[in-house]
Amino acid sequence: MALIEWKEEMSVGVVELDNHHKKLLAMINELGVAIGENRGPDYVQHSISELGDYAVYHFDLEHKYFLKYGYSETDEHMAEHTSFVEKIQNTANQIRDGRILLSINFLYFMKDWLINHIMVVDQRYTPLLLEKGIR
Repeated sequence: MALIEWKEEMSVGVVELDNHHKKLLAMINELGVAIGENRGPDYVQHSISELGDYAVYHFDLEHKYFLKYGYSETDEHMAEHTSFVEKIQNTANQIRDGRILLSINFLYFMKDWLINHIMVVDQRYTPLLLEKGIR
């Protein structure tokens, strides 16, 4: 069973952004499987790094929309993105250096952060993008 599943109420109304969100959810689910199967720190560290890289890719697209359309909450929104990416990068580095093993607590942090971010924070930009014809 997946740790986190896509629900239609998570949709921000923009297909490309929804697809990015679905991929991020799938990557978190894959990390859960990796932990459950005890795939080892190298695999987990690589998976976390990929998740961080994909998050940056996704956040960059959102940022481009924010700048193009003058989203009023850009600074606050981007600060949340930066904090999330830093947490992922720090965790990946600590795993790489052998200082920690990935815990289920970190996995739940990522799950909870992403769900809250999509369902609350991202939903606030939806009206602007839809008004601008972005679907």
